[in-house]
Amino acid sequence: MSPAHPANSSSDAGIFSFPPSELVLSLLSLYFHHTNTIFPLLHGPTFYAHIHAGLHFRDAKFASVVWACMAIASRWSEDTRVLWDGWGSNSDRQASETVKKEGEEEDWASAGWRFFLRSLGKHFLRLSPFS
Repeated sequence: MSPAHPANSSSDAGIFSFPPSELVLSLLSLYFHHTNTIFPLLHGPTFYAHIHAGLHFRDAKFASVVWACMAIASRWSEDTRVLWDGWGSNSDRQASETVKKEGEEEDWASAGWRFFLRSLGKHFLRLSPFS
């Protein structure tokens, strides 16, 4: 059984519930190193200035971009918190508290999915194509 969809809540609060800042910054660094150098979609200094100003905690559209960048960057991360049962699982356990059975391997195919689903928060359902 899959955990509940992270965007399914009565408000947009989920879009602003980020993992620990060291994970966010690590993933953003991977995004700018691996993806933005090939496909320069975002201006790094401006993006980081917004991150350090906390815009991702106040603006749902910017938060969605941050979640999407984190999802993309997860493919290069070795941190198990990017996995489906890592950070922010259904019971909000930390990855370090997750008990694995002996011989069980991590499901790296799930890397970034939680972040991607979070980027599709309910606010997108309310947007018109011209807003």
